[in-house]
Amino acid sequence: MQKDITVCSPNMDIVTLPEGSTALDFAFFLNTTLAAKTSEVKVNGVIKTMNTKLKDMDIVEIIVKNQITIKTSWLNYVQSSKAIKEINRIASN
Repeated sequence: MQKDITVCSPNMDIVTLPEGSTALDFAFFLNTTLAAKTSEVKVNGVIKTMNTKLKDMDIVEIIVKNQITIKTSWLNYVQSSKAIKEINRIASN
């Protein structure tokens, strides 16, 4: 059975994701438009790679650029169906 983890934004928005989810999964869960512009992430205040696997109770901050940064290679780093769908949709345009 798949376990879930609970992570938060710096504003304490609470998100439940499947265990094994990455910072990119978190970004796409919160806001797909901003997720497509992700340039960096901070996990518990430390800059990490976007493919960092999250742990229960992590605080995740998404840092964005003014342009779309999405890459099809991000499909290698996401677990959630929402992130997969949105990456495919945006990257194919």
